[in-house]
Amino acid sequence: FSIEQKRVIENESKVKRRRIRGGPGTGKTEALLGRVGRLSSQGAEVLYLTYNITIINELRSRFSKLEGNRKGNITWLNYHDWCKRISFQFGFENEWSSRFSRADESEEAFEGVGEFILNQISNLKIDDSHKFDALIIDEAQDMSVDWIKAALLILRNDGELIIAADTRQDIYDRSQDWTQDQINGLGFRGPWLTLSNSYRTPSYLVPLINNFKERFANNSSHMEGTEPNIVAISN
Repeated sequence: FSIEQKRVIENESKVKRRRIRGGPGTGKTEALLGRVGRLSSQGAEVLYLTYNITIINELRSRFSKLEGNRKGNITWLNYHDWCKRISFQFGFENEWSSRFSRADESEEAFEGVGEFILNQISNLKIDDSHKFDALIIDEAQDMSVDWIKAALLILRNDGELIIAADTRQDIYDRSQDWTQDQINGLGFRGPWLTLSNSYRTPSYLVPLINNFKERFANNSSHMEGTEPNIVAISN
């Protein structure tokens, strides 16, 4: 792990709300998995959420490579699968199912899922047995702020939240409406922790990409100035 990744994994300052940014190949997921391993070794119950439904098995596999055979008390879920699970846990599975009963309403229902969960459980007294010690959200740019707010309802009072994002990879246009106030409203303080070096790129492309980045890269997002420093892959 790099020095930057170790800061994520070790959390020596014991910060309870952290946000991580970095471009493709900067090791955001590896840092998150390393933190999951550290939390798991301490007996914490961890929920790892991602919007991408196809990546769940890959995450488990990568975690196994990092941590060996340790399983830990870790729940790996696609965000909407977590919502469905919550609907059964708190007895509104019929309302959940009805949201997707008509094809012409499915997109609106799909996008408004965070608000739906908030409306269903935000006024409930949720027992700690339904909550987690840590909430890890990978590729957070794929989620609306309301989605993250809803997930925070099942985080214990002294629990740890980490989100990792790169808004330049927001192919669903969900993070384009993020504001600094909304993000800070999730409990974050201070700047984003940036992973600055990308190790994914073959060495022969490095000068071309860096030249292109210097001439044309657009820093217009709320995560301004986070282009990774492309470095060569070691053989």
